Amino acid sequence: MSRKVFISFLGTNNYIRTHYIINGKISKPVRFIQEALIDEFCNDWDENDRIFIFYTQESLNRNWIDKGQKYDEKTPEEDTYGLEHILKEKAVCDIVHPILIPEGFTENDIWKIFECLYNILEEKDIIYFDATHAFRSIPLLATVLFNYAKCLKNITVASISYGAFETLGPAFKVQNMDIKDRKAPVIDISSIIHLQDIINAANDYIKFGKIGRIGDVLSFSGKETKAQRRTNEAIKIIQRELNNLDSYISICDIQHIKQGTFAKNIQEQFDTAINGENINAAEKELLKKIEPELFRFKPSASNLNIEMAIERAFKHNMLVQAYTLAQEYIISITCEQLTEHLASFRTSFESEKDRRTFTSSLLAISNSDVATENFTGILSKNIRLTKQLLNWPKRQQIHQQYKQLTNNRNSLNHAKGAYDERTIIHQFSKTYPDIIQILTEQRPTL
Repeated sequence: MSRKVFISFLGTNNYIRTHYIINGKISKPVRFIQEALIDEFCNDWDENDRIFIFYTQESLNRNWIDKGQKYDEKTPEEDTYGLEHILKEKAVCDIVHPILIPEGFTENDIWKIFECLYNILEEKDIIYFDATHAFRSIPLLATVLFNYAKCLKNITVASISYGAFETLGPAFKVQNMDIKDRKAPVIDISSIIHLQDIINAANDYIKFGKIGRIGDVLSFSGKETKAQRRTNEAIKIIQRELNNLDSYISICDIQHIKQGTFAKNIQEQFDTAINGENINAAEKELLKKIEPELFRFKPSASNLNIEMAIERAFKHNMLVQAYTLAQEYIISITCEQLTEHLASFRTSFESEKDRRTFTSSLLAISNSDVATENFTGILSKNIRLTKQLLNWPKRQQIHQQYKQLTNNRNSLNHAKGAYDERTIIHQFSKTYPDIIQILTEQRPTL
């Protein structure tokens, strides 16, 4: 079972007793926001869970132990208690762990804090982070670290809380306010973590062509209005189809790519999703970034969809997918053209598989085998058709390029390592567009 973990950094100021508004509930007046947050989030935690309070030597002396601040005779005794005293009276006292850290004045200190914080995290922890009194760069460090730990330890950040005491005004004025009027909101700033997820999704798309991650980070609304339900449904569809597009390219599913159902569904729902109230500014900009590419796909069966997928695979260095899709696409176009213009081709084969096998063999047969009429396999079983189509002008024009493309595909798919990466890339950028231009009289983009 995942462990729940509360993390807070203790500051050095002489804090003023205040009510905090957390999730719509008003806490009792407390000097330390940690008490209010622990009462809200941790009151039913068990021995498996943890509460970590980080302090420096100065904050230990001022606010962890009793009577660390300067007081006068009018100060109520309870206002002289340190956080240690307060937490010892809680039911969760046994899971409270104080940890001493350096001040953080140097880069070396920062890395020590990073290591200390990272080492207390365990696999699949659920984090509740209090950023209210974290000093200097600690909030920034913690949020970056949590994203790091999400990758390496699969943690989840449930909340990042900030007690906005400053909304009440300067401390000297708050001190003179009636305690019942001291009500400071606690703001959930966990959207910082979500922003990092959006950044990671953008990076995956730009560097690796993984478009499905973008759908995964889109925000759903918790509201139940008709418009919000419609937006949520649109986002679900876009999520599904963006992941489908990634999957189709990854496994070279040329039939689903050509069909274009994923593009139709995305394009139909795109405006609803991007204009939804729950889509934040960062998500909207990311959707705008991918919009031109998504709308280049055709929302119906089209060879252009296959060309787009090949372009994406090659652009993002998915060379196995690029070569595999390209060769199968060339076979498909050739089959389509021969079926359309040659009645004997339509009637010679019982299945699409046989037509494709014959076409591939016809395009790949070497000139020496043609010269000696060394026909094997499906070519020898269809000898009259083979001899007829060997003179087809387009076959003769693309033969050498197709042979090169096939050799490179085989080298990749069968782990031969016959060519270096630069050669594989360079030859694809020439052979594939040349072949498609000959077959279709239109040159695809790469």
